[in-house]
Amino acid sequence: MDIDKNLYFLKISCASVLEARKRALVLAYLTYDMTRHIFVKLNSAQMLENPYNLQNIYEVHELYNL
Repeated sequence: MDIDKNLYFLKISCASVLEARKRALVLAYLTYDMTRHIFVKLNSAQMLENPYNLQNIYEVHELYNL
């Protein structure tokens, strides 16, 4: 889903909460940047409905020139 400012969000469907947690952990390991100590953050659908959370995503996007 393209929301704005060229940010793209992917929906990842999981059969259980345990599977979702495991996938989130693997994604964090695969995207971890050792120089800046950051990784891709995961958001639930409810989090994306909150404009405050979206503003934080935009600010991080601009801060790191992503």
